[in-house]
Amino acid sequence: MATVPQIKLPEDFVLVMDAKAQQVFLGVLEDAEDEIIRNMYEGQKASKVSWDDLGMQKALDYLTAERVSKRLTKEQIENWFNIAGKQFCDVRAAQICEAKGISDAETIAKQQAGTLNAYRKAMCSLAAPVPNLGENEANALQNMLVVSKLDDDMAKVLKAKLHAILHPEVTENGDL
Repeated sequence: MATVPQIKLPEDFVLVMDAKAQQVFLGVLEDAEDEIIRNMYEGQKASKVSWDDLGMQKALDYLTAERVSKRLTKEQIENWFNIAGKQFCDVRAAQICEAKGISDAETIAKQQAGTLNAYRKAMCSLAAPVPNLGENEANALQNMLVVSKLDDDMAKVLKAKLHAILHPEVTENGDL
């Protein structure tokens, strides 16, 4: 895969870095761009990449998200969620069944399983370096964590990732 030669270091970087450091830093950013493009083609099945999706800031955002998510794996989130998220999902499924007027046990059990699977799948997507979550899904997951009053280490990391998705201006300022 060819590197898109779009990234240029700002003047203040050039002034404080020697030539070797500039070369290495630029290479890291270009590698991040390559990963962004690869993820778009493979993960999102994109046929075109917009120039707005690339650049130094996008590469830095990608690297930040990747660094944070290296502590997480899909399996860790899945195992944690099977225990920590079950009660919330059971209550949420009961609310859905009540709203639909469903009262038979078999349908309620199916709704509980479906709700647990849907929330778990969405939560597991946070293990990706750049999670593919829409604003509604991210809000639903954040609400789930708040309502459940989960505050263990895993919940804190997931809350931080959701906050970064819902408030990208914080990530852009380097406050993640």
